[in-house]
Amino acid sequence: MVPSGFVGPRSSRIFVPRRHGQVLLEPTGTVLHQAVIARRGKSAGWISSEPWPALAAVARRELYESLCAHAKLQDIPPPPADVLQQPWIITGHQNEFYHAGVWAKVLLADRLARWTGALAIDLLVDHDRVDPFGFVVPVRKGDRLQKELVRWAHASPLPAEQLSAPSAAARRAWIENIFANSPVRSDALEQFLGFLAEDSQPHLVPWLSGARRRFEISLGLNVWHVPCSRLCEGVAWTAFVLAWLREARAWSGAYNAALGRYRAARRISDPGRPMPDLLRTDQHIELPFWIYSDNQPRARLMLDDTGERGILYSDRLLPVASFLAGELIAAAPRLHEALARQRLHIRPRALTLTMFIRLHLSDLFIHGIGGALYDQITDEILRSIFQVCPSYACVSAGWLLPAADEVASLPDPARLRAQRHHLAHNPQLLIAAGAAASGSADNLLQERQETIERIKTSLREDRGRRRRDASNRLVRGELFRRLHAINERLGELAPGVMQDIESQIVQAGIARENAAVAAWREYFFALHSRESLRELLARIDDQMRHADSGE
Repeated sequence: MVPSGFVGPRSSRIFVPRRHGQVLLEPTGTVLHQAVIARRGKSAGWISSEPWPALAAVARRELYESLCAHAKLQDIPPPPADVLQQPWIITGHQNEFYHAGVWAKVLLADRLARWTGALAIDLLVDHDRVDPFGFVVPVRKGDRLQKELVRWAHASPLPAEQLSAPSAAARRAWIENIFANSPVRSDALEQFLGFLAEDSQPHLVPWLSGARRRFEISLGLNVWHVPCSRLCEGVAWTAFVLAWLREARAWSGAYNAALGRYRAARRISDPGRPMPDLLRTDQHIELPFWIYSDNQPRARLMLDDTGERGILYSDRLLPVASFLAGELIAAAPRLHEALARQRLHIRPRALTLTMFIRLHLSDLFIHGIGGALYDQITDEILRSIFQVCPSYACVSAGWLLPAADEVASLPDPARLRAQRHHLAHNPQLLIAAGAAASGSADNLLQERQETIERIKTSLREDRGRRRRDASNRLVRGELFRRLHAINERLGELAPGVMQDIESQIVQAGIARENAAVAAWREYFFALHSRESLRELLARIDDQMRHADSGE
């Protein structure tokens, strides 16, 4: 059953936009506009029973404080306090140089917020790894275009929140390498890399966020950035983790059951897709969170469910039994202090991140394609545990570099190969196409015609015998071999025509391969010009206005 007020994308309408200018927006702009407007004046959060409304109010206040702190770090005036009374539209992604289809989430958040008087927030998922440290550019190698990763360092196993920004020297060398190798030098890329070169932030996430935020402001966008790590240091997040610890066996069972229904509905036989079940034994329960200490890689959070009850990490056990009774909000600070003493950080996995955001913070969450598909599992879990299903949307776009437009006008290598094959078996056309007439050509052409007539005669004679005459088959085999030899000799009389076609095939193949490299949809969005990115913003605006037309 779909809960009242729920708005969400239909999986049958989700596709990957691969052609330039395609925009996926599901549900339609009108539906999304109405969904946000309907949330005006509503209390924070989607659950009416205690303690969840109080927890949502704390979560909103803490996220607002995190927005202000991050804005101060970026030397940007904070959002006014009255945004606490506005609807919140939230999106988010890992800290990477993502493509225009992913950035479309930020553009939609901005446009929809302007239409509805809401606040737009971009959550920086900084508990994931960053890979790579850089981005792919199209590079010219002779007459061929290739994709090449230009990075300033190799990947780290640590989550992004624990990583440093590259030194000034390293970033200068990296930027010079980008411009030295790639033929693409857009005004957007120069501006974006200029922001990165100027920024002196010592930590990776604020450094990347600061450049993108300044770039987005230059385009008139107003979407507030906030790292997930700030959110996960608050009381509301710790209370949410504590709720999972208290209900570990029941909620992990609901999680696995939702995954099972998702796999069954889509006939997925692989138990690891789209993600593995949570481990459940008599002694241990895996919960859908990451845990790590300072300067250590992530590990899956395991709860020792025996008498002591505690969080397992490496060779340590953090007892939690004393936090499992009483009010969530009252117990959460004590759990937070216990984690801080051990220098442990608990962060969400994919489903628990959007679960927390959708339940307590967003009036509308905006997903890309992958998130919109996997959050159908989150929907099942939310309905099972909380009997609610907060709204979300899906957006993406196909936005290709200008060279990709040339594909349709390029010669088709397959057509040229078919032409070559036809000429090789019809060399009389070569003679007509430019070979000098000669006595030897005339003689070969006559011999060719006579051979063809003999083959036709043999076939006619065998028609009534269903080609059972072995001697005729042997004769025809010899005639076909003679015909192929004649064709080759005729072709040698007109080498220029075939060489020209061979050259066209090679060049058309290279041009097509180059166009395919240029048409790769995953390039960093700042490789496009500012004018092109404004067109993308206008296209999303237009899609929102005309989405109900069915186009």
